[in-house]
Amino acid sequence: MLISRLVRTVAAALFAAFLAVPAAAQIHLDLDAEPIEDVWLTEADLLRMETLAVRLDSVFRRNPGAFKVPQVPKATVSLDSAGRILESYPTLGAELARVGMTGREFMGIAWSLLHGAVTSAAQGDIQPEPASALSANIRLVRLNETRVDHIFTIISRIFPD
Repeated sequence: MLISRLVRTVAAALFAAFLAVPAAAQIHLDLDAEPIEDVWLTEADLLRMETLAVRLDSVFRRNPGAFKVPQVPKATVSLDSAGRILESYPTLGAELARVGMTGREFMGIAWSLLHGAVTSAAQGDIQPEPASALSANIRLVRLNETRVDHIFTIISRIFPD
């Protein structure tokens, strides 16, 4: 199953990459301050993430150093602050803008997509509360397993650490 492979091979790297692409170990989201778990993913969100991953991959293939940036000081930040940090890196900020996504949206969608994929793999057939964002996100991930795997494979190649 692709989702199981996903969890085994890229979950840790992706989580770090998604939470702070250039300085993964330095930025921590204040998850208590904002309900990221309440993001309900849509097909449109998945399409934007897929488009962004393909665009980032294209940039990376032409210039593997495009996403190397200096480390930032350790910090716990809000979703808005994390989004602004991502937008501040020229290459990433430009690609986010090209797909019509803010850094904040990227953080919320990426977190929810990853959370849905990891929970799906961990729970198997056990479903969370039916009327929750997590349950809806798990369904979206399961219906689009190949696409989700493709997104994560690209991102983990670009941001391996």
